[in-house]
Amino acid sequence: MDANTPDRPCSGLSAEETGKVLVAADGDPDEVYAVPELSPLVGALREASADECLTAEQMRAIADEHLASLSHHWPTTTVPDDAAECARVDLVVGGSVQVTVYGPGAAG
Repeated sequence: MDANTPDRPCSGLSAEETGKVLVAADGDPDEVYAVPELSPLVGALREASADECLTAEQMRAIADEHLASLSHHWPTTTVPDDAAECARVDLVVGGSVQVTVYGPGAAG
């Protein structure tokens, strides 16, 4: 049970496929796993990628700008991918934040 909503379970089960049981968070994963300190970073990356097609370096600059306010983060990694039209970002969140930007050197 979730302490905030004691009458609702914090996870759900699905056994739709023989031999497999899926255990997942009950509710929107964005809300269940939200880290308030990361909201500005996540919001800026979502807004930037929705507004226009950015290069890996442009997206990295946005990530680095917002990571500067966080005390625990790894250096941002950029993986060149000239086959991609636009940059994309992966976040790994644990005790610290790891940001990896994949994308082209020039916007498509």
